[in-house]
Amino acid sequence: MEKASETSKAIGTWAVTPISRVWQGLKVFESEDVDPSKFAIENMKGIKRSVRSRGRVVGHRFGVGSDTLLSYQDARIRIYLPTYKFVLDNHLTEEIDQLRTILAERDLVLLDYETNADIRDLSKPLSHASLVGRCTPMAACES
Repeated sequence: MEKASETSKAIGTWAVTPISRVWQGLKVFESEDVDPSKFAIENMKGIKRSVRSRGRVVGHRFGVGSDTLLSYQDARIRIYLPTYKFVLDNHLTEEIDQLRTILAERDLVLLDYETNADIRDLSKPLSHASLVGRCTPMAACES
């Protein structure tokens, strides 16, 4: 049996893997708490929760039913990165292996629309390409 990770404890009994589902579902607004219905969205339609009708984002809950409200930076470190690593380690191992095979033979450049590789830089979204390099299986997602 797998050892429960901090992320799986945070998510509780919800079977969630897509990162956007977790991130959007645990987001807390001034006038609205978590929205577990986001965990079930499979086509990404209606995944975003905007500030227009809900007020400003006040943080992310550290799990459904948790009293712990994380800052944006803490949520990146305690929810986003572990969830990202979980997806890479458990759902994208073949793709990561293909990238490693290519890298063993020649240089490899991952292109991304976002360029922010610093998880502490909250002014811009994170680069997925940098996270793939940082969070590959068997490595920790260093913060």
